[in-house]
Amino acid sequence: MYNEKEIFDKENNLDKLNSNSLVSNKCYGGIKMEKTVIAKIGEREITIEDIKRTKEYMPKEHLQMLDTLNGKKEFINKMVIQEMIYLHALEEKWDQEEAFLEDMKNIKVERLKGYGINKILGDVQVGQKDIEAFYESNKDSFKTGETVRARHILVDNKEKAEELLLKLKNGKDFAETASENSSCPSKANGGDLGTFEKGRMVPEFDEAVFALDIGEISDVIQTQFGYHVIKLEEKNEPRDLSFDEMKEKIKEHLLAQEKSAVFSKITEQLREKYAIQVNEDLLDEI
Repeated sequence: MYNEKEIFDKENNLDKLNSNSLVSNKCYGGIKMEKTVIAKIGEREITIEDIKRTKEYMPKEHLQMLDTLNGKKEFINKMVIQEMIYLHALEEKWDQEEAFLEDMKNIKVERLKGYGINKILGDVQVGQKDIEAFYESNKDSFKTGETVRARHILVDNKEKAEELLLKLKNGKDFAETASENSSCPSKANGGDLGTFEKGRMVPEFDEAVFALDIGEISDVIQTQFGYHVIKLEEKNEPRDLSFDEMKEKIKEHLLAQEKSAVFSKITEQLREKYAIQVNEDLLDEI
């Protein structure tokens, strides 16, 4: 059974369920309901507001069940079942059992640790002037290297590669030839490898592709992966990255630094406040 955190995500809106759904915003089992209540189990309610709060935690791998109306019905039914079990547990007074209370105590401890970290770091901010100053001080670092966009065809023997190269020189379309013959997954895009900087590919490939002119097709190139024929589609010279291109990354970098500094300061203060003892003789048992 899915738990509530696995149920919803930001893109799905269950208030679009129509009157043929398991439940609607009008009634459930003949019980009149408020507009935002999607299901009622006794006196317990599942509301759209509950769902929206839960959406934030839903793993993407469980989204598919919400792609169809039947999937949404199934999901609401699972939530109803969970609520019934909750009510039954209360009736049986399972919430008063020692094992449950101990679990809740442990959960509270762990949640409070996380909440405490968020409280400590929640107000840490980085100002626009700090971001601008960092950019100006490190401008020389904010550059792209030379980049190219290329296609290639990869086969496992030289004779096949030379045969394909001859066809290309005689006018056969490169993308079509790659789609029909290449063993690289890029064949799905006509052999397109996208844009990449020097040094990203294996040396033999790298040297060959950066030596080509735009539109030029290479000779057969052997690498550890097999035999390649390469076509250069674009070549881009190095350039400076603008402030607008870098400001979000700079902000993340400075924010991480500031949070680390604040956290270190707080933890050092806490070390002075609380007596700490560590038995290093037991480290091997971890």
